[in-house]
Amino acid sequence: MNPRTTGFLFLVAAALGAFVWLYEIEGGEARKAGEEVEKRLFPGVESGDVEWIALTTADGHAVRIERQQGGWRFALPLAFRADGLAVDGLAASLVQLASETRYPQPQPPEVYGLGDGAVELVFGVGGQEHRVRIGAKTPMGGNSYVSVAGSDEVHAVRTYRVTALAKRLEELRDKRIVEFETDAVQGVTLRWPEGGVVLAREAGEWRLREPIEGKADASSVDSLLSNLSYLRASGFEDAPPSDEESGLEPAELEIELTLAPEQEGGEPRRVALAMGKALPGGDRLVRAAGEMRFRVPEARIDDFPRQLVAWRFKDVTHFDVEDARRIEMSFRDASGASVDITATRAEDETWSSAPEAMAPDRIQTLVDELARLRARDILADEMGPEELRGLALEPPNASLIVHGAEGPAPLADLRIGVVRDGGGIVAQGAGNATVFELDPAVSQFVPVS
Repeated sequence: MNPRTTGFLFLVAAALGAFVWLYEIEGGEARKAGEEVEKRLFPGVESGDVEWIALTTADGHAVRIERQQGGWRFALPLAFRADGLAVDGLAASLVQLASETRYPQPQPPEVYGLGDGAVELVFGVGGQEHRVRIGAKTPMGGNSYVSVAGSDEVHAVRTYRVTALAKRLEELRDKRIVEFETDAVQGVTLRWPEGGVVLAREAGEWRLREPIEGKADASSVDSLLSNLSYLRASGFEDAPPSDEESGLEPAELEIELTLAPEQEGGEPRRVALAMGKALPGGDRLVRAAGEMRFRVPEARIDDFPRQLVAWRFKDVTHFDVEDARRIEMSFRDASGASVDITATRAEDETWSSAPEAMAPDRIQTLVDELARLRARDILADEMGPEELRGLALEPPNASLIVHGAEGPAPLADLRIGVVRDGGGIVAQGAGNATVFELDPAVSQFVPVS
């Protein structure tokens, strides 16, 4: 075969391959999608067009859900938020119902389970009402019978599409207990039987206002807001007992958020909830807006600390790990003599120490811990000389001073005292009168003696 013929045959093969790819594979998928659209019972209607849905739920409740201000809300049997994802899914399932088989001249509706007692769903689009009835399953093929108001035809529709329309009332309810935007929160108040705290965001920083003034633990506040925004009901009490019977009088915990006004110059907004005492079944009832009560698992209250110390600023040392270049460590033995070690970071970023050699990775772990060392408790805001000596903080059992590359001021200056009963380690930052207790686990990374 000459080269010209070979080249021609190659071009023909390439063109044929391109045709197969474009028509049979890519084109096949497009045709399949087009066929699905053509089989729809409600052609031209998309889920975003649905304005309202009325149905009887799988547990027997007559429900009407309406799209309001970009979200879904119940109009019946109660006035409450609907679960947006669940209702969007319901709307999509409705408009995507597609006929696998048409029966233009069907037998009486009862033959298909479409007579009295059949499940009916109604939805509105552009001021028009659409009705669909769900009947029995077909004898073969994994389909179910369906009819549409205004047409005598009966359709066989994939059963999985029909099953997606069977929802219990609880599945359609919004289980969020409170709605707010974290960035809009300007203040937080917590009250519990033994006390409470008031926190305020000022210049982007969280501060304690009651019962003491001072810097707040920002991570604790962030965790509270996150836990609150994701708090979901495990059940609902639409006709709840009295607050006394519900364990809500007095409440175990009350939380109130102060939110920025929606418009500049407006009034601050408020979001509040209260958690009751644990009930025999292992739940707590939660009171928020409205007369309804939410059920949550008993342990969810532990997501919101009820001790003042949890909200206090407890950073003992804090610096950027990359800035650390030298660590001066001093340890006092039982005789009062001190053992000094200096760790240095070389140009190649590796650590070494003298006169006692420490493993480089151990030194790096030490630096990582010191860069974000947080206490688990505050023992005192300040102590006198005798108390400090009694806790081996004056002079300290151990001191660790972290230096950067520039400036005389250290990045961190940690003083470590005695190990208390229970394993807590007494510590203090130089220049800070507060006496902290570190978690016993710190001793795995930070030498304490």
